[in-house]
Amino acid sequence: MAQIKWQRRAERELFNYLLKGYIDFGETTANRFAAQVAHINDHLSKFPETGYPEPLLSEKKKLYRARLLSKRFKLIYYYSESTDTVHVADIWDMRREPSTLAKRIK
Repeated sequence: MAQIKWQRRAERELFNYLLKGYIDFGETTANRFAAQVAHINDHLSKFPETGYPEPLLSEKKKLYRARLLSKRFKLIYYYSESTDTVHVADIWDMRREPSTLAKRIK
C-alpha cells in the first residue's frame, strides 16, 4: 500500500472547500465531500496509478494525475514509485481558468 502525503496547498484547499460547503450548503454536503475525499484517498493508497494523466500539467517533469471528486472538483497528485508515495498536490475547482493550474503546481 502506498503512503499518502498531502502538500500544504492541497490541505488548505480541502479545508476551505469543506468550510465553504458547510457554510453554503450545510453539514450533509460537507460530510459527503469529505467522505468522497477519504474514499479516493483510500483507493489511491491501493491503486496509485489509477488516475488519468492531467493534460493541463503535461509540460511538468512529473506525471501528474487527476481523480474526479465531484462534477466541479478534482484531486491532483503524482506517484513516486521509488518511495511508494502518492503526493496530493492540489484540489482543483474546474470552474477556474485552466491555465492557472500549471502556475499553481511547481
